[in-house]
Amino acid sequence: CADVTLIFARGSTELGNMGETVGPALAKQLISDLGADKVAIQGVDYPATIESNISLGSEGGPTMAQLAEKALKQCPNTKIALGGYSQGAMVAHFAVAQGGLSASDVSSAVLYGDPEDGSSVGDLPSSRLKEFCATGDGVCETHSFDITAAHLSYA
Repeated sequence: CADVTLIFARGSTELGNMGETVGPALAKQLISDLGADKVAIQGVDYPATIESNISLGSEGGPTMAQLAEKALKQCPNTKIALGGYSQGAMVAHFAVAQGGLSASDVSSAVLYGDPEDGSSVGDLPSSRLKEFCATGDGVCETHSFDITAAHLSYA
């Protein structure tokens, strides 16, 4: 079992279950920092379409919660780290707030371009949450879903 299990939800229209930008870059950095044998990586398979933004994370949140619970059942000492980019950040919010994942089971969460920037991730203490909102990112600065170059700059 790995020391850390990252469960990541990609942004709208990104391919694969980790996406193409933020997810792979975050995974690569974790592996570089901690070592490949210390990190398990799992993407969340959910319909990250433009239209599914209206669901506010409910289409992927339960899956993220289930993946975390499965990882903890198989590896009780692993630290669960949640990650999400754009719509994927809403998936993380939903997983902890409404998806059945207890905040006590989450060691940390890191969110990028979060449409719900500034709001809590369920009962997860703010000390275990890191949010990145680039200057000029309309999605997280104004909560307008205004896709600017800044929103596409995370990686």
